[in-house]
Amino acid sequence: MVEGRYRRSGHQSCWPPRPVQCTMHSRLAGSKATRIPHAIESTGLGAAAVDHVFVSYSRAEFYYAESVTAVINQSGGVRAWLDAENLRPGTDWAATIDSALDTADVLLLMASPAAMRSPCVRAEWTRALAAGIPVHVAVARAVSLPVELAHCPKHDLRARFWSRSRRLARELTSGEHGSSDAVQRGPVMPLAVLLLMALLCVGIAVAVAAALLGWDLHATYTASAERAGPAPSSIYYTRYSRFFLALMVCNAIVAGGLIVILTRLLVRRATPSSLRQGFQGLLAIMGLNLLTLELAQDTAIEEYYRDAMVVAVLGIALVSWSRTVHLWMPTGKGQHHIRQRILGRVLLRARALRRSFVYQWNSYQPRFVALRESLAGVGSAASYHIVHHPADQPIAELITRACDTAGFTRDELEARWTFVIVSAHTDWKMMACEQALLGDRAVFVLASSLLPPPGIDADAELIRRNQWLDFRDQGPGVLYEFLRSVVPARQDAPVPVTVPASMERFHGPTYLIHFLLVVQCVIILVAVGPLGLLVADSLPLAGALPLAVVTALLITLLLRLAWRTAIRQITAEQWRLRAWLIFGAGLGWSLLVPVTGLPPVVRILVLVILPTSLTNFYRAFRLQWLPSAVPTEGNGESTPVAPRLISFLLVLFVAALTTGIVFIAPLPVGP
Repeated sequence: MVEGRYRRSGHQSCWPPRPVQCTMHSRLAGSKATRIPHAIESTGLGAAAVDHVFVSYSRAEFYYAESVTAVINQSGGVRAWLDAENLRPGTDWAATIDSALDTADVLLLMASPAAMRSPCVRAEWTRALAAGIPVHVAVARAVSLPVELAHCPKHDLRARFWSRSRRLARELTSGEHGSSDAVQRGPVMPLAVLLLMALLCVGIAVAVAAALLGWDLHATYTASAERAGPAPSSIYYTRYSRFFLALMVCNAIVAGGLIVILTRLLVRRATPSSLRQGFQGLLAIMGLNLLTLELAQDTAIEEYYRDAMVVAVLGIALVSWSRTVHLWMPTGKGQHHIRQRILGRVLLRARALRRSFVYQWNSYQPRFVALRESLAGVGSAASYHIVHHPADQPIAELITRACDTAGFTRDELEARWTFVIVSAHTDWKMMACEQALLGDRAVFVLASSLLPPPGIDADAELIRRNQWLDFRDQGPGVLYEFLRSVVPARQDAPVPVTVPASMERFHGPTYLIHFLLVVQCVIILVAVGPLGLLVADSLPLAGALPLAVVTALLITLLLRLAWRTAIRQITAEQWRLRAWLIFGAGLGWSLLVPVTGLPPVVRILVLVILPTSLTNFYRAFRLQWLPSAVPTEGNGESTPVAPRLISFLLVLFVAALTTGIVFIAPLPVGP
């Protein structure tokens, strides 16, 4: 046990951790002798055939690196080597990377600010220059290159990526290394991304115009109601006034959401799901605006609404099918089907089985059992040990169950594979200690999304040059592929390639994702009724205040429970007590909400969903997710990453349904 907090035994203690040297820099002295002909080629003075290209990149530009690798490999004659496509479980990743670099004819550097900051990327291209390997610079983002790369051939791939990548492949195939693009300074965006931004701007403009029109109609009908006085027509004027006020809020929400998406797209933080949600929201609100044109008594703007709907459809199609937009997405958030189209092969999808957690593990049970038959005579090569924080015991039990079913034996003294479970509870000093002690026998298992400690990012050597398994979704496929790859009888079978998704982005098992969706649905059902009745002024003050307090309390309890569950900062016993509080608040909400003005199905759904879903999810969380005790923070621990519980579509759904409640809510009796 390390510092009394991590469960392991049998190995010599390594606490406090010894300094860990950078493997890449430590091997520079042992690299191949300088190759003079390649040194001449890097300046464009000679030409020779190229067979092997080593691609050096930052994880932030993974899709650029993957795509240019695919273009080079599909050109024929040249083989591009990308670590994510060639590193296999059960091998020494650092030695494999060094060997691929030392035997390369050309190093292709995907230049970006993140790549220039990465110590591993810098070590790769400096090692190549020291060995006389020509370096080609492919500019993926605007960046200032160091003086050592000033004379290297440059290829600007920020615009016209596909045509310029094919030209780069032709040059490498023919051995012509002297050509270089005139790299334009400043930001350069692809045409497809510029078109996507233009569509967003059009949607923002029409949504703002619709919001202003809604405000004018609200003011007009309010004035008509005042002029009508006690006449019966004032009831209809008042209803329309409140309806257009709520519709104005919906249009304003769409405009604000599109503005946020546009700003995130500029800095390459927008995801395909957020872009689709934005355009889907625009499509829905424009359809609702078209339906209210008769009430608005203004058909002049109808053409703009229809154009905005066409813009929304074009935006959804562009996000869903454009290869260039896919390149612009953050790592791990690209389009799976577009990756398959670019690479020309079927890829393992992290969530290929979108079924229940039990279904996934039951479907893989025969495969794990079949591995047992391949382990005859393997001996210690099929032994394992697990190192984990006590709070990660449920994840350790899942791994133990899979390894035992596959016939692997537990060995705490001389295990061939040591699974080091990494979560927000893990001390990174302990991780460095384990890596220094075990070397290539250590397999780091990412159990939950987290922000690493300062100074460590996705390009750190501890992450880039050591074996990692992304087990955040707790799918059996990742464990099966690893166990299959280390069995000698199965090593000739191809191992699927997965995207090295950023650990800073939230991922979780299917039952957790379903729980978060249920929480959002309950929030929508609970919020729209009281909010619509309050906007319509259909509740007396004596009934409105208690209902507002209970509704706010119920929503707060739901959000708090979902947040603490997602980051695993709550025990099973605490979860059960909070679930009872939520059920009690839901029961109080159903008693306070008025019968008139709210469809009865809403009350029934809340009373049915809350107890059944909380009971079912409690069983899954208790067995596979929640810790037995909430750990205290310590030195070197990372920060957990929580999901975004309040999304753009959630707010839009609440606003749209509130608009419907306002329209059907009973009006107060006039004087």
